[in-house]
Amino acid sequence: MDNKIFVPGLVPVTSIEKENSYQINVWNRTYTIANAPLFSSVVSGGKEILASPIRVAGNAFGKQIEWENFENFEMTEGTTKAITYVQASKFRELILNTSLTVNYDGMIKCDIKLCPEGYHRGSVYGRNVTQEEVMTLDRLYLEIPLKKEFAKFYHINPAGLTYINDKPVDSQDAGLNTM
Repeated sequence: MDNKIFVPGLVPVTSIEKENSYQINVWNRTYTIANAPLFSSVVSGGKEILASPIRVAGNAFGKQIEWENFENFEMTEGTTKAITYVQASKFRELILNTSLTVNYDGMIKCDIKLCPEGYHRGSVYGRNVTQEEVMTLDRLYLEIPLKKEFAKFYHINPAGLTYINDKPVDSQDAGLNTM
């Protein structure tokens, strides 16, 4: 047994590898990462709380875009306190990289990076690039589809902005304390 110190009642985070997916167990929860940018399943207390996998999507050229067919990798850092997973997918010349770190106390750190690749690099090598060849995002969003019975008490307050009637409002104007 290694000399890891854990808060009483908490146990090390564990990970089970399956075909292009991972099942993570921590603190009465089971997270699954399978062909999705983030979690495809979240089971808490034996109940699935997601209606469908979490997704990153957007709009470009007036059309809906979504990254699919993710490759999943476990980046074990030699500790049972936290395990990091990396996912990657490409849509045309836009690569979506996500990283999830699951800690033994239940905290999850998520990083999302959108990286350009493709035609626009051609101009560096003397190739003429047209505007039609370069993808421009009109909208990018993260969708976390919680089941209705679990979402009734859900609340989020993005740092500094609160959305009321789909219009961004400064938190100070909304009378909210963001500290």
